Amino acid sequence: MSIKPMHQTGAIVSKACIVFIGSRVSCDVHRPGRSLRSRLQVMGSTVRQRVRHLRLAMGSSSAKVLVLGLAITACAEPAVPADAIAVGFQELQGATRSRSKFGEPQRLVLRRASDFSSFWSGVQGESQEPALPDVDFAVSTVVAAALGARGSTGFEVRVEGVFVMNSEFFVVVRERRPGGTCVTGAAITNPVTAIVVDELFEEATFVEEVEVYECG
Repeated sequence: MSIKPMHQTGAIVSKACIVFIGSRVSCDVHRPGRSLRSRLQVMGSTVRQRVRHLRLAMGSSSAKVLVLGLAITACAEPAVPADAIAVGFQELQGATRSRSKFGEPQRLVLRRASDFSSFWSGVQGESQEPALPDVDFAVSTVVAAALGARGSTGFEVRVEGVFVMNSEFFVVVRERRPGGTCVTGAAITNPVTAIVVDELFEEATFVEEVEVYECG
């Protein structure tokens, strides 16, 4: 099971990145199984290593050390390549719901029946419904998205598209948020959705979209 936590920076979720001013750019793309904190810790370690290497190469005297400067910034936002090919998919019956056990945002690529069963228990919550769908993992992959806890009703999550280019898969996930004209209930919700794709892949690049909708 591949877990992809989400860190929102606006309408699109950006990659985290460290820029070495005057040197190369080291970007850490959101990959399944690594939290934002762990990615920043890894990148911070890379920064320290490169600084040590620079000091050794240029001399220990601080007067001889060129100060490059370090910055944490946003890299180019993940996007579906223009030449990517759309892949068909089906929404799993019963998987799209506003309440689940997922208290944190997650992006999942599921390739094994055991992982899918564990995920589905989070979809069911306390109700044990709906029943676990039948998925043939010999020919199919399940992709899921959970928003985590939201402070009111009215939030939704959907997979808008699946694309492939050079064997790399891209999944477009859209979060829908209620606008100011919508009346929402004061309840904690945990929106989730899942689809099945008749392709085999172990990971995907998730392209995040946010839509704020208004009520008539």
